[in-house]
Amino acid sequence: MKDISNFSIKQWMMILLLLMVSSAVFSQEHQAKRVLFIGNSFTYYKRMPDMVRAMLELDEVPLEIHVSAVGGSTWRQHYLKKKGTRTMDTLKARTWDYVLLQDHSRSTLDSLPNFKKYGAKLVASAKVMGAVPILYMTWHPKDRPEQQRTISAAYKKLGGALKVPVIPVGDIFYRCGKRRPEINLYADKKHPSEEAAYLIALVMYRALTGNSVKNIPDRLVVSPTAEDGAKELVDIDHSTGQFMRRLVDRYKTNGWIVMP
Repeated sequence: MKDISNFSIKQWMMILLLLMVSSAVFSQEHQAKRVLFIGNSFTYYKRMPDMVRAMLELDEVPLEIHVSAVGGSTWRQHYLKKKGTRTMDTLKARTWDYVLLQDHSRSTLDSLPNFKKYGAKLVASAKVMGAVPILYMTWHPKDRPEQQRTISAAYKKLGGALKVPVIPVGDIFYRCGKRRPEINLYADKKHPSEEAAYLIALVMYRALTGNSVKNIPDRLVVSPTAEDGAKELVDIDHSTGQFMRRLVDRYKTNGWIVMP
C-alpha cells in the first residue's frame, strides 16, 4: 500500500476533486423530488396529500408533496389566474419534477371543450418548466355511478392525445364501491370520506413510487413537531384497509405507474 505521506500536492488535489464530484453526484441522486398537486377540494379534502406524505415518510421515499388548490376551481381558472388561484405563479417559482392535474368533477360532463383546451395548456406549461405532467382522474357523484364511464374516458383520451400518464383514481374508486358497497366512500354527495381519501392516497403513493401498498398501515399520522406530538390523519377498519390495499396493488397498471 502506498504511503499517503508521500503524495504530491497535485495528487492530493486530484483526490479532493474526486471526493467533491462523488459528493455532488450522491447529493443529486438522493435529493427529494418535488410533486405539485393542482386541483380543488377533490385534491385536498380529508387531508389526502398529508396521507401521501405520511406514506412516503414511512418508507423514507424522497418525494416532497406540495398543493395548489382552490375549492371548486377548474383548469381554466388555474390557467387564467381566476378564483384566487396562484398555480401559474407557483409553477414558475421553483423546479418541479411532477405536476398532477385534477380538473373540476363536472368538467368532463359539462364543459368538455374547456377540459381539453386548458388541460392541454397546463400540460404544456408543466413541460416548459421541465416537469412531468400527470392527469388525476376524478370520480362520479354518489348518486350517479354510471357517469364514471364518461369521466374515465375523457381523462384517458386526453392523456393519450397529450402523451401523459393518467392516474385512474376514478376507476379504482368506482371499483371499490361496486365490490364493497358497504364501505362509505362519500362525506356528502361528491366529496370523499376518510376511507375514500385513504384509498386515493394509496393510489397516489403507488403511482408516484411504483411500490406495493400492502404494508401501508391502517393508521396514518402527521410527523410530530417541536410544538406537539404526532397527529392522527386516519385510522380505518383493518378489513377495509386490507381490501383497499389489495385492490390498488392488483389493479392493472396499463402504464399509469409514474416512477420506476
